[in-house]
Amino acid sequence: MVKGDVSVREDKPFLDAAADYTVAYGRSEQAKSDLGSARDALLAEAGEFTGAVTGGNVRLSQVVRSGIVDYKKAMAELLPDTDVEPYRKAGTTTIMVKVTGEQ
Repeated sequence: MVKGDVSVREDKPFLDAAADYTVAYGRSEQAKSDLGSARDALLAEAGEFTGAVTGGNVRLSQVVRSGIVDYKKAMAELLPDTDVEPYRKAGTTTIMVKVTGEQ
């Protein structure tokens, strides 16, 4: 069945694969939450440090990065009449999978 530009699949192989994905997605969301909580506890235990701290098969390292240059803003302020379209790289197409809650 097609609704607009969306093809609706109701065949068992697709629905089974979708069910597997939904279950895995739920587990990954829980794992992300657990990992975040464990990270917060680890950082609290580490306290203030410089450089790195290691122990128990983990290593915490401070990494300092410079801020990025806002090239769009720089171009707008420094060269406002410049057409940057000739410098645009080719676009890409990706597949986005989203758990919708719809059956």
